[in-house]
Amino acid sequence: MSAPGPAPDAAGMPEPSPEEFLAFLEQMQRQGADLEKMPELSELLQQVKKKAGQPTDEMPTEEIIPEPGFVVKTQDEGGGKVFINMCGHQKIAAPGNWANGKVPDEVQQALDNVDNLSEAQAEMLRFPLAMSPPRPDKDKKGEACTTFDCCLNLDVVKQASVYRQLKVFLIELALSWVGHKHKMELDRKFKLPKMKYKGETIEPQRIRMDRKQLVTEVKEVAEDPVF
Repeated sequence: MSAPGPAPDAAGMPEPSPEEFLAFLEQMQRQGADLEKMPELSELLQQVKKKAGQPTDEMPTEEIIPEPGFVVKTQDEGGGKVFINMCGHQKIAAPGNWANGKVPDEVQQALDNVDNLSEAQAEMLRFPLAMSPPRPDKDKKGEACTTFDCCLNLDVVKQASVYRQLKVFLIELALSWVGHKHKMELDRKFKLPKMKYKGETIEPQRIRMDRKQLVTEVKEVAEDPVF
């Protein structure tokens, strides 16, 4: 008796084997398909590779607990309140050398010239960050609001807490990133409540690290807005 073939799908056609599906996705890549823009297919490709015992392109991830810095309050296009917790962690990279407890000269020069940046100066303002998904929350009046956690390098956040020019830049970066990632229009007018963190407990973040130990945002890499 011959071995049974692949199980048919709902249309009566046999389902492809993992090897056939892997070959199909790899052919799509060779033909120029960008699976990064098709996250469902990209995830399937990694799953099939794992089942087939092949190496995947996944980066190792690590859970961190950010350190609170300061809070930004604004509103979305519908008038809903939005809070962004600006947090820090040493495992997230930063442009330049922040070890001296001050803003690096090259970063300061870029901030001073933010409206007319050279390519090199623009690189000095590319701050890797991790942005959490939106969390339903309530404000002190018990009214509904939305909260995000934006995690950057800890030294950067500490300097931003006392240096307004850097603080404003990072706030604009966070507002743009939320809008870019979550398709939200946030009011550029903001307030700075007298709190370090909005929420009862600090939410963990999951980050990934490349071979150079530079940490970037988990699901979307090299798309940081630059002003």
